[in-house]
Amino acid sequence: METKMNAIQLAAALIGVVCAGAVGAQQASDGGNNLPRPRTQSASCADVAWEQDLLERYPRIGDACQEVVMSEGRRWARFEAELVRAYADGRVTLDFKDRRGSSIEQITLMPARSQRVSIDGRSVQFKDLDRAQELNLYLPEGMFAMATEPGAPLEELAEIVLEPVERRADISPEPAQTASEPLLAQADRTPGRTPAVLPDTAGPLPLFALAGLLSLLGGLAFTIRRRFLARA
Repeated sequence: METKMNAIQLAAALIGVVCAGAVGAQQASDGGNNLPRPRTQSASCADVAWEQDLLERYPRIGDACQEVVMSEGRRWARFEAELVRAYADGRVTLDFKDRRGSSIEQITLMPARSQRVSIDGRSVQFKDLDRAQELNLYLPEGMFAMATEPGAPLEELAEIVLEPVERRADISPEPAQTASEPLLAQADRTPGRTPAVLPDTAGPLPLFALAGLLSLLGGLAFTIRRRFLARA
């Protein structure tokens, strides 16, 4: 009887081994499709359709794209950036790098209230970051905002702040002419016209000549009068 029970147990063990082997072979044959898929899948930066306003304001943004991951059916471009400045109102300015670590664009963000960034396993607000802290940021395709992880909800997206473009220093407007500025005298080109008065450059010489002539006439009249009286 005991020998019969041992035989039954041995047969059951063999059946279990055979079933386990069949399951393993099935998983190997279907390429592991029954396993859960990863949340993200790699894509290409060249495939990203950038938001038009973003591309016009930051035309080199594509050069700063490190890679693209797929999450929830959407492409998310990953960037590496360094904190440049944090403002009292919550804004932060980040220096975005290309794949060689060179600076590409400086972009200012207004983080969402609930937005955090993971630093060494700690959840940190942007305002508490140290200067020159390096970050990973993600931009959802076709949107004008950034996240700290792919697939983040809308309420955890940082708004990209459009700063005013500085006016070029080499372009200066023509100064407006004011009433107090003297106007240059224009030459009168009308033919046949002469000045109504002598120019100031003539000087007092004509007056001296006239005075000399009158003096000469007076002397001549005085001489004639003396001769006439002497004969009388």
